[in-house]
Amino acid sequence: MNLVGHIREKDSQEEVRLLGNLIRWLGVSLSFIRVSQVITRPGEEIEETPEYQIAMWLDEQIDSKKGGRAYATGTPGFWLNVFTDVTQLRGAADNVQPSHWWVDISYEINKGESGALTTLWLKSMNIRYIVVNYPESGTPWVDFSFPEKLEGLLTAAYPRHGFKIFEVPLSSNQVAEVVNLETIRQATMGGPEDEQGLTEFLSTYGSVAGATAEVRYDPNQEPDRLSIEVQGAAQDTGILLNWTLAFLKHDCSLPSCNHGG
Repeated sequence: MNLVGHIREKDSQEEVRLLGNLIRWLGVSLSFIRVSQVITRPGEEIEETPEYQIAMWLDEQIDSKKGGRAYATGTPGFWLNVFTDVTQLRGAADNVQPSHWWVDISYEINKGESGALTTLWLKSMNIRYIVVNYPESGTPWVDFSFPEKLEGLLTAAYPRHGFKIFEVPLSSNQVAEVVNLETIRQATMGGPEDEQGLTEFLSTYGSVAGATAEVRYDPNQEPDRLSIEVQGAAQDTGILLNWTLAFLKHDCSLPSCNHGG
């Protein structure tokens, strides 16, 4: 056999080997391909899923234009803004955390044992409803280590499908609070587990009688515009944005003032 014939024979053997490997790979993969089709096929009765029903319930309870938000984890949090426009703190992307406190706060809410401390954090960040999934919910992610910790402290407004939605009593639905500068300077927190410090911090909410701060968001402007209209505040006050725990000094001497950015 000459050199050319030897090369052709070797190529043919290689092609047969590759074809055999391809057939074996297809045989092994066929079951996975079928499973992926089942997983990605839209549900025929999506309205019967707890994720859809929770989203619809929250949509009926929360008017995002008036303030007040939801806190949900796992699949209810992932799907909430697919079905509705309900404002939520968490959502499907932790990388858009609203403040550097977020990692510690969410860990305390999800994993901490104290229901009283969790309630304080929910109040501080303007959470009207918290969705808690119990082990029997059957969802892939059960984030709460102590799901029963809020029972007896908050009212369970939605006990279904292994979930409970607890209502948090808020003094105001607004996401911004006018606070007294001296009062908030004296309120210090040692960390996310400092219950006494957090209680003192919350006492600054509504500490300026008759003063209001209304947050307005206009997505139609370029760039997007967020403005805060303040009424009845003096120069010795500040504005606390409780969805980020950020603080702005109020430096307007007029009875009515607008902060835009």
